[in-house]
Amino acid sequence: MIVKPDDPNTMFVGNGDFIPGVVGCVQRTKDAGKTWAPVDLPVEPNSVVYWLANHPSIPNVVAAATIFGYVYVSTDGGDTWEKLDKEFGEVRALAITPN
Repeated sequence: MIVKPDDPNTMFVGNGDFIPGVVGCVQRTKDAGKTWAPVDLPVEPNSVVYWLANHPSIPNVVAAATIFGYVYVSTDGGDTWEKLDKEFGEVRALAITPN
């Protein structure tokens, strides 16, 4: 789970059916966890969405990754998402840097 740096009421969580799973999603709350809704990812995840990342100096950039190598990025605070063309064999960590 991550909290949007400039809005503590907005949080993101990744989940799925089981580890490593075959189904995954990212859910977002804008009301400090009272309600959650899945975000609209452009391609269905190939496994559990396990990693999320953001950075305080670029609060509208959010990244999410599945265990089996799909990486998604939002540059508008989670409203829209793109899947990176590059796919990885397995992702075990995710970070965003301001550059």
